[in-house]
Amino acid sequence: MKKSTLKKIHVIALACLLSVSACKTDGSIEDPTNSLLGMKDETEAHELKAAEDALATGNTQDALELFRVVHEKKPRNDKITLRYAQLLRRNGNPKAAAVILSRRTVDMMGNPKTGASPAMLVELAAADIALGDFDGGEKALNAVLENQSASALHTEAYNMMGVVLDAKGRHKEAEDMYHQALSNWKGNPASVMNNLALSLANQGLFDQSLMTLRKALVIAPDKQEVARNIQIVSDLRDNIVPVAPRVLVRKLVVPKLKHKHDACSPCPTDKL
Repeated sequence: MKKSTLKKIHVIALACLLSVSACKTDGSIEDPTNSLLGMKDETEAHELKAAEDALATGNTQDALELFRVVHEKKPRNDKITLRYAQLLRRNGNPKAAAVILSRRTVDMMGNPKTGASPAMLVELAAADIALGDFDGGEKALNAVLENQSASALHTEAYNMMGVVLDAKGRHKEAEDMYHQALSNWKGNPASVMNNLALSLANQGLFDQSLMTLRKALVIAPDKQEVARNIQIVSDLRDNIVPVAPRVLVRKLVVPKLKHKHDACSPCPTDKL
């Protein structure tokens, strides 16, 4: 074949390639870069769905591993970070949950960042409480409660703030937080009532505490924690509050009964 003929073939082939690569209107040929990105997005979407499905069916260990993989690929995705952190905390690893949440929600001084996700701050507070970091939990919850656009999360934040304040010994403030939570609580309030009752008991208000616990037990008769706390608070009340009255009753009643017996003269039995 002559060189001139080969040259023509190369020119025609090159022209064809150029025309094909430029042909984007019919969608028959995709940009290789866009195609790869599309495949990546599709794969990540499939992985996320698998993680959500595992979580929905109660396979927490599978869900935890799947969310770990997805989170490593998209560490800046708040939704994925939140789900992964929740799974970590519920599976006994609140420290790891706090670490990944802190990267997205707090600054170097441990203060909540402006614009941080309120839902992630609530979850960070839950992890902090589990770790005993009540100062950190209080900061996160204050940021949520001060954010009027996060009003949907305020009820849960009030309940958690009560837990934080109780842990700090500020029981009256904690009581107020629980009342705030109960005023708008959706669903079964037994857990919040249980928290309120313990706060009342810590203030020495045992009767109010027991009344609250008994109401909670009516609402949630299978909640063993409430039944156990009824027994604990009852024992505390019996051991602390009624000590003095019982002593007085013995001193007053016993001599009186003895005096009646002595006054019975002659008693019917003495004649026998």
